[in-house]
Amino acid sequence: MSLLSYEVRAEAEVAATAEEVWRVLTDLPGYPDWHPAIVETSGALRVGARQREVVRAGNGRTLTFRPVLTVVAPGRELTRRGRLLAPGIFTGVHSYRIEPAGDGRVRVMQAERLSGVLVPFLRGRLATDTRAQFEAALAGLAARLEKDRRR
Repeated sequence: MSLLSYEVRAEAEVAATAEEVWRVLTDLPGYPDWHPAIVETSGALRVGARQREVVRAGNGRTLTFRPVLTVVAPGRELTRRGRLLAPGIFTGVHSYRIEPAGDGRVRVMQAERLSGVLVPFLRGRLATDTRAQFEAALAGLAARLEKDRRR
């Protein structure tokens, strides 16, 4: 990693199949039900499609992003690339990856590779706040999967 790039990661093992996780990750209108930072998300689920994502920042403000899907691999990976303002300022490549973990469980990894001139100024917040947000999102995902299984 260079001075102008940083990666944030979190992962969790959940009692679900890859298909169950994929169903939740691709239910875009359902994100606010389980993801604590997502206020709204919409768009087509195909590579090259632009999505609309409204995110609640740690300070309570909302930011709207228009990321482009770069990987849509059912049951395995959902990745999108977005930026703040202009190229080179702050670009993020955000992904969810799903891997078998055995015994009816999967490992869900959430990661974001960030780059741009703002990264050095935000590195501390990215290491703490963003990682905590990822962990909360994965806990919300696990809770949503458990709720769906009880139905």
